[in-house]
Amino acid sequence: YEDSSDPEFRRKSFEAFSNALRKYQHTTAATYNQHVQQEKIEANLRGYDSVIDYLLQEQEVTREMYDRQIDVIMSDLVPVMQKYAKILQRIHNLDKMRFEDLKISVDPSYEPDISIEDSKQYILGALGVLGDDYI
Repeated sequence: YEDSSDPEFRRKSFEAFSNALRKYQHTTAATYNQHVQQEKIEANLRGYDSVIDYLLQEQEVTREMYDRQIDVIMSDLVPVMQKYAKILQRIHNLDKMRFEDLKISVDPSYEPDISIEDSKQYILGALGVLGDDYI
């Protein structure tokens, strides 16, 4: 439903999907809370200042690096995504842009024929800029 060109279908589908998930919200919340509590206990027992520091350690990421990424996302990515949403709204002549509209195509008629081999080459090319360790 997410990429359907029919806004009414997208909205009704999203509503039905959300209503189905809502039935499990308390179970999901309780499970998530239990997981967070377990991580908090483990972080405390291991002597970390916070759960975030504990979780970042495994990734070999400092708190400063993590905070910088969040700051960059909020300052640089948010305006780009807002602009993209406005472009989608204009292209598809939507009265109001909603969450369920974010996955519609900019150009629904564009459907390139890409083989598996071509896709492998695209991926290798994209990863190539990161160095040999990524290929």
